[in-house]
Amino acid sequence: AMAAFTDAAKIELTHVPYRGTNPAVTDVIAGHVQLTLTGATALLEHVRSGKLRALGVAGPKRLESEPGIPTIAETLPGFEASQWYGVVAPAGVPEPVIQRLNAEIRRAMEAPEIVEALARDGAQVAERVALALGEAAKLAKIGGAARRINIDVDGACIEATP
Repeated sequence: AMAAFTDAAKIELTHVPYRGTNPAVTDVIAGHVQLTLTGATALLEHVRSGKLRALGVAGPKRLESEPGIPTIAETLPGFEASQWYGVVAPAGVPEPVIQRLNAEIRRAMEAPEIVEALARDGAQVAERVALALGEAAKLAKIGGAARRINIDVDGACIEATP
């Protein structure tokens, strides 16, 4: 996402690779690096405590729990880089099983207490369970931006199914 941001903003930043969100956030708080672009759920606690300053939301709209944080697209039109989580199963799982899992996961994720808890942490339930081809295209765009600034993304592979 940061590669896509630097590409869209036409700026240069030094890429510092981390083995996860927590070490990156820790180093921003400590002043070892100046910024990171990662999921709100990892950052809001630190923003609310004053340890970090949120500059923008990379998703398509402002967070319901923090409406005072603008989207990056408000300054850099068209920019979007959303983080998502999903549930996967081995290839060959029978379609009726996949449909049942989708229905049960959707039902659980739409429970008001889950939606409320996620919103408090800066997350929201996606409109669909399966990764759509449009999302895969967005990921390819981010990968292209990463390659243009020499970030190795060869190990990252996502296969989308409609």
